[in-house]
Amino acid sequence: MIAGPGTPADAAALAALDARCNPAAWSEQAFATHLAASPPNATLVFRDGGALAAFCAFRVVFGELEILQLGTHPDLRRRGLARALLSEVLAAGGAAGAAAAWLEVRVGNAAARSLYAGLGFAEVGRRAGCYTRPPEDALVLRRAIGPP
Repeated sequence: MIAGPGTPADAAALAALDARCNPAAWSEQAFATHLAASPPNATLVFRDGGALAAFCAFRVVFGELEILQLGTHPDLRRRGLARALLSEVLAAGGAAGAAAAWLEVRVGNAAARSLYAGLGFAEVGRRAGCYTRPPEDALVLRRAIGPP
């Protein structure tokens, strides 16, 4: 699979996939708004036979890359799709002039925390009660991005 850009036509499929991946999933309207604001917003997707397999929504603002939402179809997890997408997003952020990447992750999401640590992200803060469905703290993670 090769990563490509998400488009406004993908908003419904992105919302459906996100709902299978994340307790605090974005709505179709949230994806449509995000995709309509490109750039600095962008979404990279992997497609599997035309269907969305994985996605990463992000933006580059004021020299920083913010990873907003990430998901992999439950049947396709543990195949490196999220790692590959994040690597491409980090490269895109560097090419756009970002010096650092930021994201939030649920404290209890051990799989995601392991993925992010393996990509060089380190904990720099905690947001108490950030998530409401279900209630949980968020860890704020950061990593430097080298020149492209």
